Amino acid sequence: MELQGTANLVGTGNSLNNTIVGNSGANTLRGAAGHDYLTGGVGADTAYGGTGNDTYVVTSTSDRTIELAGEGSDVVRSSVNWTLAANTERLELQGTTNLVGNGNSSNNALIGNGGTNVLRGAAGNDYIVGGAGKDTLVGGSGNDTFFFNAAFSVNNIDKITDYNPAQDTLQVENAIFTGLAAGWLAAAAFHIGNAAHDANDRIIYNSSNGDLLFDRDGTGSAAAMKFATLSPGLAVSAGDFFVV
Repeated sequence: MELQGTANLVGTGNSLNNTIVGNSGANTLRGAAGHDYLTGGVGADTAYGGTGNDTYVVTSTSDRTIELAGEGSDVVRSSVNWTLAANTERLELQGTTNLVGNGNSSNNALIGNGGTNVLRGAAGNDYIVGGAGKDTLVGGSGNDTFFFNAAFSVNNIDKITDYNPAQDTLQVENAIFTGLAAGWLAAAAFHIGNAAHDANDRIIYNSSNGDLLFDRDGTGSAAAMKFATLSPGLAVSAGDFFVV
């Protein structure tokens, strides 16, 4: 369904998997029992996904998404600063603008865009991916996972403000962190210091300043590359890192 013109209209789906597209007015879009795709367009729109696993596209901070408990696993794709409403699980920031994305009390997935983002989890066990850009990542309470999959660059160094080794996890993509076997990082591949101390070291935590480094050949000729910053003085170990 595609709403036309500029009037403030209501578009209502059926029990199938619907795509409902708003016009330039302030629309109300209602999905139903299917897995629906709801995009309001330019106006200040309100979207109800209903049951099913729904996708919302939002382009204005005046947009609203409404989900009730038990109505599926839902995602918001946002090109503006956004805070997930209750009962919505996943936020994907779009484009390259520097944006802020906030979770809710559920277990959220927060995915950054190509800009410099601030991603904040809340009370749940959150999965946070900064992506490209110098992102600030905040897990909040819960057992949070931070995933690193951006190419090594001074422009892609993320900061985790509240990493807790007692409950949180750092995941790394082995297509980027080359040479690491999938699974939990081997103890011999981790070192605390400001540089590798033998040929086996791959991930290095500088407990003095919080820097996290990847060194693809340990004490070989390749330079170590910084990919994130944690708080200094943490009890970080190989058991904090999982390779995917």
